Amino acid sequence: MNFDAVTFHDLPTGALAVIGIVLLAALTGFLVHHRADISVATSLALYLLVVVSVTAIGGPLPGVTAAVAAPLLANWYLIPPYHTLRINNTDNLILTNILCTMWSERWT
Repeated sequence: MNFDAVTFHDLPTGALAVIGIVLLAALTGFLVHHRADISVATSLALYLLVVVSVTAIGGPLPGVTAAVAAPLLANWYLIPPYHTLRINNTDNLILTNILCTMWSERWT
């Protein structure tokens, strides 16, 4: 019998987008649990790692989905005040803008 290996590139784009969202959700759960120990800058760098990985493996649609979801998740769960889309600390605002700019540069 000849079994061909299934790679990520063989999966439908929608499935890869779902995998990206699941990865971001798992990362968010981990970071919320360790919110007191991990800085916002480190958390955003980890989100960037996931977004770049999802984009490299899945292509543009999963990448854009992850790039839109990541800053929203980070802002809602990790940046005070929690459970709002407001950012009160100037440093956190700058970090979030830098990451959004880095993600948007990928698509130009």
